[in-house]
Amino acid sequence: MKTSFIISLILILFAFTACDIINPDEEIPAYIHVDSLEVVTDYAIEGSASHKLSDVWISVDNKVIGGFELPATVPVLASGNSPVLLSAGVRENGINTTRVIYKFYSTFSEMVELKPGEITTINPTIGYFSSTIFSFLEDFESAGNDFTETPLSTAELTFVNDPALVFEGSKSGLIEINDTEKFIEMRSTSFVIDIGKTDVFVEMNYRCNQIFQVMLLSNNVVGGQATLDPIITLLPKENWNKIYIDLTEPIGLLGGDFFNLTIQAEKQDTVPMGKIYLDNFKVVHQ
Repeated sequence: MKTSFIISLILILFAFTACDIINPDEEIPAYIHVDSLEVVTDYAIEGSASHKLSDVWISVDNKVIGGFELPATVPVLASGNSPVLLSAGVRENGINTTRVIYKFYSTFSEMVELKPGEITTINPTIGYFSSTIFSFLEDFESAGNDFTETPLSTAELTFVNDPALVFEGSKSGLIEINDTEKFIEMRSTSFVIDIGKTDVFVEMNYRCNQIFQVMLLSNNVVGGQATLDPIITLLPKENWNKIYIDLTEPIGLLGGDFFNLTIQAEKQDTVPMGKIYLDNFKVVHQ
């Protein structure tokens, strides 16, 4: 029995020794740290630089390392001057499980000296690709706005200019609904999308104490047909939130010659007055 145990122990020790001989010491990785990504825009044609970038996607030496939640410290098996590409990641439709590279933000590229065992911090600044088309922009800063209430509405869109309530700039949009003025449906001015050749997203900032819906009205000139399609229901948010809403599939399914964003809300019994704050609408595509 003792002899058998000793032989087994010798075999185990030999196996570990053999592994050490066959497998050399693992390569020591370098580390890339990204705290956040800064977005810059040409406000006149691209609107607000507000963003909610949740992830960074990293490539080193033309090899995709992966996507990582920000802030991120990522090990990479590379050393010396290496080309590093960083792409901005968002939560599509605000869903944690749909983390994607946002195709409209440019890729940050830099030669970085990587040293094994050391952390290299990168502070990337990105903007929109020059090929991005802004089909609709509304920041509520001018005297009027590009939304109109439909005849079904009993409430209306107004403005708020209290700095404590405004998202940025001098004004934000505000919808108040109560037991008397309990419903709103408002539509944007029309925009045109080249169907089948593009990705289409809506960007917007909002905060609210009750749910509301973002919808899409598709219009066909021939026959005068219009289809109103619910896209997403947004839940109460105590603080301002940014969301990236994917319109690609509904636009492809609905078709149409032109489209209108639609906001719809009905007062909920859970609040004495429903309040929906809105800012920085964008419809972007390529």
